[in-house]
Amino acid sequence: MTPHRTAKSPLTRLRDHLGWAVGASYLAAAALPAPGRWLRHPHLIGAAGLPHIAFETPRFLLSLLRRPTALLTGLVLHLVAPLLIIPGVAFALSR
Repeated sequence: MTPHRTAKSPLTRLRDHLGWAVGASYLAAAALPAPGRWLRHPHLIGAAGLPHIAFETPRFLLSLLRRPTALLTGLVLHLVAPLLIIPGVAFALSR
């Protein structure tokens, strides 16, 4: 008799690959530590004429864990707004 193979759930497959991903990230961090060290320190972000904001990656990631809905909503609006505004401006300028 041949053994009956059961299909793995997506969560089980993810867990199987997660160990390899964690191991690979540790190896990458050991081989190239500079990007991780760079992310640890605050960075000023902003545009000309606007105040600069100190962006801290660890604080950003903690806020993602505490309030993912607010953060993801802001991200979606940040990405979708130009897609809605630019065609309207282009249409208004084409007249």
